[in-house]
Amino acid sequence: MADFVDTPTAMPEADILLAIKEHPLWTLTPEGKLCRTFRAKNFKSAMDFVSAVGAVANKYHHHPDIRIVESKKVEVSS
Repeated sequence: MADFVDTPTAMPEADILLAIKEHPLWTLTPEGKLCRTFRAKNFKSAMDFVSAVGAVANKYHHHPDIRIVESKKVEVSS
């Protein structure tokens, strides 16, 4: 049988605003998601970073949207 985790609930707006204040490199998208762009040296480094983020996210049952843009920018949003 598959393992299922309860669907996470959204952070309260006050917590999101506090998180942005404490972590100014993160922004809030129009859809209400926290977002940050990381820059890697090259495509391989970007892929390694994505893999590392994926491992940590999976450990905590948190699965953000991750995409590589322009071969060495990594956008993470949740």
